[in-house]
Amino acid sequence: SLLKMLQHIDHLYCNCEQLIVAVDFEGVELNRHGALCLVQMTIHDNPALVYVLDIHVLKRACNPFELATPGGTSMKSILEDGE
Repeated sequence: SLLKMLQHIDHLYCNCEQLIVAVDFEGVELNRHGALCLVQMTIHDNPALVYVLDIHVLKRACNPFELATPGGTSMKSILEDGE
């Protein structure tokens, strides 16, 4: 689940000096006005584990970019992190 992935990343933030995340976006006319469909992510601690987020499905239940752990980790905070 999205929350489980965010908790995994939150745990790594607390225990690692550096977090390396690979991200791939899939969608229709991916630009400022296009539709984002899928986000695929993997994290440096286990590159064989790939999270696939179906944004269309997640949007029905919540805003997938605003959902956050108690520590404040969200998709938005990960993608906007300047480090």
